[in-house]
Amino acid sequence: MLREACWGAIAAWLVACGGEHATPPAAPDARVPAQARVEAAPEAPPAWVAAPGAPGPAPRPTSEPAPLTANSRPRFPPPGARMAAAPDASLASDDPDERERAVLEFEGDLTALGPLARGDASPAVRLAAVQRLAEGDGPGERSALRRALDDPDATIVAEAIRALELAGDAASIPALERLRGHPDAEIRALAGEALTTLRE
Repeated sequence: MLREACWGAIAAWLVACGGEHATPPAAPDARVPAQARVEAAPEAPPAWVAAPGAPGPAPRPTSEPAPLTANSRPRFPPPGARMAAAPDASLASDDPDERERAVLEFEGDLTALGPLARGDASPAVRLAAVQRLAEGDGPGERSALRRALDDPDATIVAEAIRALELAGDAASIPALERLRGHPDAEIRALAGEALTTLRE
């Protein structure tokens, strides 16, 4: 009742001030809660949204990686050097079949097979090592093949003679000369042929 009386007094005052045609403001609907009649204030934009015409936010600093230099680049030994330093553990297996398989599948520095070609207890392993050494063309491989000329197995000696002849290894001539007196006829013949080829 008090609210209606107040609005009536306001309307009478407006009529008196503005004339009889002045329209008094409508009284608010009492049925609508006062909280609903309050217009919500517009939400403030997030802090990361720049106002129109304002400069944008400062770019975040980025840390660029330092360029690699000759001293900062990691240095890795070539694959052959790694294998020579740490050969396949299967080469030292107690099983001769496993050692032979490891020799045939070996992919590192072939000079690592030199000790097997010279001193392995299994003739099959020594023969496989000589055959793999024949695939190389370096001084280390040829040196190991020359030592294989003293093998007690004639098959291994014959394989070493053929490999040195194909490699044109003139350093093996003294050893081949000694093999001309070998008890095996085939070894004597192969040594003579290799000497002829190397002396041409």
